[in-house]
Amino acid sequence: MLRAAIDVATFRLGVLTGRMPRELTEDLQESALLIMRGDLVPVGLPSELLLRRSDVRQAERGLHAATADVGLATAELYPRFFITGAADFESVSFGDLFSAESGTFSIGPSIRWPVFRRGVLRAQVDAADARVDAAYARFKRSVLLAVEDVERSLETYGEEELRRRQLVESQEAASSAAQHTRRIYERGLVQFLEVLDAERRALDVDLELAQSE
Repeated sequence: MLRAAIDVATFRLGVLTGRMPRELTEDLQESALLIMRGDLVPVGLPSELLLRRSDVRQAERGLHAATADVGLATAELYPRFFITGAADFESVSFGDLFSAESGTFSIGPSIRWPVFRRGVLRAQVDAADARVDAAYARFKRSVLLAVEDVERSLETYGEEELRRRQLVESQEAASSAAQHTRRIYERGLVQFLEVLDAERRALDVDLELAQSE
């Protein structure tokens, strides 16, 4: 039952991180071995955890894209300069029109400035600014929710680690008590019901420890 629950949670984490469901199995098993040896899993600083979250990274990319749109929309307000060249034929007589002497060529700058569309372009800039504000609000909300989630998870993780250590001590005590009860039962000093009760308590602690890990 516990193994099935672990597998389901592992598969879900794999999908959420953009991997095949079973890709995380080996990594998480190594982390579980660290916990069972009594070591804390190196989670890093909370700020580094935020940078690894897909929801925060998605909101950040959305903010970058919206900011780039503002730059593009603003650039449309300014005049653009072009260096253009033109080739042509010019002649007073149709017979000489395509001769080498009648060829003309000119090169020079030209300017394109959409002064009559400034209202439309300004509206586009305002719309891009509004999209930036909305993207920033989404990014800020994503970060705040991520901070809450990380802090809550780290707090829960720390409390559970303390509980696990206490359960390890309880497991040792319960196992020792069960062995002692069986020894005195074999000497005829207690009833077998007390042996069953001691072993049941030891099994209960084993289950709690497995769940905690």
